Amino acid sequence: MSNDDTDLATENQRLKKINAALISRVEAGHNESQAYDSFAHSVYLADQVRERTAALNTALNQLQQTNHKLILAQQSAEQANQSKSKLMAAIGHDLMQPICATRLIAGALKEAQTHSLNEPNIQKKLRAIDTAMVDMEDLLDSLLHFAKLESNDIEATVTIFDAANLLEQLAIESQYLAQEKGLNCRIHIPHCQLEGDIRLLTRVLRNLISNAIKFTDQGSILIGCRTRRDGLEIQIWDTGCGIEDQYLETIFDEFTQLPNRTNSQGLGLGLANVKKLCRAMGTAIKVRSQVGKGSCFSLTLPYATSPAKTATSDLPYQHLKQCQIVVIDNDTSVRNALTDLISSWGAKVRSSATGLDLKPEIIQQADAFVLDYHLDKNTTGLDIFTRVISPNSHSPVLMITANRDEELAKQLATSEHQLLYKPIRPAKLRSALTSLVAHQAR
Repeated sequence: MSNDDTDLATENQRLKKINAALISRVEAGHNESQAYDSFAHSVYLADQVRERTAALNTALNQLQQTNHKLILAQQSAEQANQSKSKLMAAIGHDLMQPICATRLIAGALKEAQTHSLNEPNIQKKLRAIDTAMVDMEDLLDSLLHFAKLESNDIEATVTIFDAANLLEQLAIESQYLAQEKGLNCRIHIPHCQLEGDIRLLTRVLRNLISNAIKFTDQGSILIGCRTRRDGLEIQIWDTGCGIEDQYLETIFDEFTQLPNRTNSQGLGLGLANVKKLCRAMGTAIKVRSQVGKGSCFSLTLPYATSPAKTATSDLPYQHLKQCQIVVIDNDTSVRNALTDLISSWGAKVRSSATGLDLKPEIIQQADAFVLDYHLDKNTTGLDIFTRVISPNSHSPVLMITANRDEELAKQLATSEHQLLYKPIRPAKLRSALTSLVAHQAR
């Protein structure tokens, strides 16, 4: 090999080494760039995650603050509703007293048989007073029930009771109201043990019966029942003006009144209250009607799975003549009005503001007692019963009050005293006293 060939081979080897070194450096530089780019990208992603996490935490904090404000607003609204209900109850209680007195006075005057009171003009004025008081009573009663139902201050207490006993008492009570309009009140009731809240059911049926009488100008009212597989269907029929088909659902809405009802002076809350009371009892209110012929409202309660502990027989109607009735009420006008009204039915009445001044022999001779629940100096009718009546008499007690608190109603039910709310309708008072005296006579 010549020197030239040897030099070329050496130069070639040298160039290969240089080329290899250059390639190695280039490749090494490329990997470093990739690693740096990956690191930079990771840092970028970390920053993005940190920023978005911070934004998410900010949003969560804002959401918690918003939820807290909503909770406070809800609590404020609930407190406002409770305050509204308490205010309504307080107003209602204060208004009930003079209304109750006026209602009873008007009833006593209607019962009076003096020559001057029988003059047509006087009787006409008395009927006008009585009608106005009934309208005021219905308005307040609807408002108080509505306020209680709106505050969810109602709870069903299931007991076992005889349907006939309850409905016959309501029929006796309703007969007076129906007779004032010249209507016939009929009943068709089987003896049947039911399960339900008798207090809520009574309120529902009184409302339905009152409506039936109010919107019926001639004919009759029927309180009837039909046996069904799932329970007893209680029906209130009337021969009144009837309801158009398009109103059969909306009549249960709040503040809803049907058009062309000249004898309706209410707020449109009665049937709304009925619907809520039925819902509280776990049943539904149904209606069917035919314009010009009448309507039927009904609800179904389940049969009792076991017999009632105590079953009472039918309550015969008895007059109150010669009965000894004791009235205790701290309100002078109400006490005097009660005394005059009950006396007009032939009963002998002794009255007292506190009950503490009544002699033991008067307590012992009484056939029944009418006690106001709220007396003076934080004394209640139950206190007077325990201290004055119970040691000297076992005669029944009719407790009257304008306080519609559910707990009070439960307390009085436990004590087995009959309860009547102010303002007191004379027909209801007479019916209640008649029932008490009938029980006592057995």
